[in-house]
Order: sequence, then C-alpha cells, then structure tokens
Amino acid sequence: MKKSYYILFLPGLVMAALAASGIVSADDTLKKTAPAGDDFKKPILTADLKPGANAWRPGDPMSFDHGRWTFDVQERLRFESRENNFDFDGKGNALSITDDSYLLQRFRMGLRYKPDDWINAYLQTQDSREIGSNRPDDPGFFGAEGDQDASLHQANVTIANFKEFPFGATVGRQELGYGDERLIGPFDWNNIGRIFDGIKFRFQQANWNLEAFAVMPVSQYTNHFDVPDSDDKFFGLYYQM
Repeated sequence: MKKSYYILFLPGLVMAALAASGIVSADDTLKKTAPAGDDFKKPILTADLKPGANAWRPGDPMSFDHGRWTFDVQERLRFESRENNFDFDGKGNALSITDDSYLLQRFRMGLRYKPDDWINAYLQTQDSREIGSNRPDDPGFFGAEGDQDASLHQANVTIANFKEFPFGATVGRQELGYGDERLIGPFDWNNIGRIFDGIKFRFQQANWNLEAFAVMPVSQYTNHFDVPDSDDKFFGLYYQM
C-alpha cells in the first residue's frame, strides 16, 4: 500500500500570498513570447511588470523585473478507477494487473529567464503521486503511473531571435511535440510525462520551418535522479508548412 498521501500546495500558497501583499503586480498589457523547451509555435503569456501597476489577479502570470523572470505553477488532480482494462477479457474472475482505484496528483513549478530577445532559459521541477493505490511505486511497472519525488523535469536554454536570424537552437532537458503528438509528444495525459535530453535546431522562414533534433529519452524513477537512456538515441527531422 502506498504511503504517500500528501499533496504539494505550499509553493502555490506562498506565491498567492506574495500576490495578495502587493509584492507581485501585473501590467494591463500582456505580451506573447516564445517558450523554451517547447514548440516555438505555441505562445505563452507573460506580463510586463512595472512599479505601481495593477495588483496581480488569479490567472495572470507571475513575472518580475519587467518580465525577465516568469514563474509558472501547475497542480493537477485526477481520480481513476480501472477494472479489467489490461486485456479486456471479462470471462475470468482474476483481476487485471492494472486494476485499482486511485488519485493521481501532479505538481509542477517552472522558472523562465529571458534577459533579451535572444536568450530564453527555462527550469521546471515536478512531483507526481499515485495516491491510494496498491500498484508498484515505480513508474511504468504493471501499468502504474507510480510515484516520482521532486525531480528535474525540464532544464534548457534556447538561443533564437527569428525576427533577426532564421536559425535557433534549444539545448538541455526538454519536451518535444510534433503534429498531433501520436508519435512524438510530451505525453501529458500521463501523470509523469515524457522528456528528452539533447539538442534541437530550428530553421524558420515566413511560410515554413524545419526542425532537427538529436536526443535521448529520460528514464524516470522513484527515489532516483532521472537520467537519459544512453542506449536509446533518437534523431529526427520535422518539416512544417
């Protein structure tokens, strides 16, 4: 029986307290910036913070130093009850190895640093739990989502300014997502997700772009620092119009 029954809300409460105290404030005007460690085509919102601006509101980004530093926080809960969904054979009375009822919890906190139009650094931690389950603690064993203590989910630097130069690169631990993400994606439905260590290049034109990557999938464990699988090297090209 799993013994991890706590849910990590403390960092979010601390940030909410900062907002309520007026330390964090947001400008009425939001601007879009390209994210690091994700598709450049997917914008995120950051706020241009200025002294004396309006107070922070729920849903606004947590940014400081005129938008150079941006915090993001995600807490996700999902209850699941699985019965006979391993082989879908209901003739026998034996339980499937994946049968169980449990609460999935995932907490992520990220910090983005964008000092200028060329550099975009991103760091993200993750803590995920399968609460109230009798399935194995290690992710992936017998279909279990598993427990993953606080770990390094993303850590990358993007050097790119496509308004000035057509080439860009992202180096480090990152998510990859292409097309409908059936073959290559962050696997976000899963409680732990999928990440890669490596490098990604992008050539951007007005009506098309080309990405090339050389990465290794990261093996995620319980009570162990996540490391890339050096025996599983992954290379690819992705063209989009």
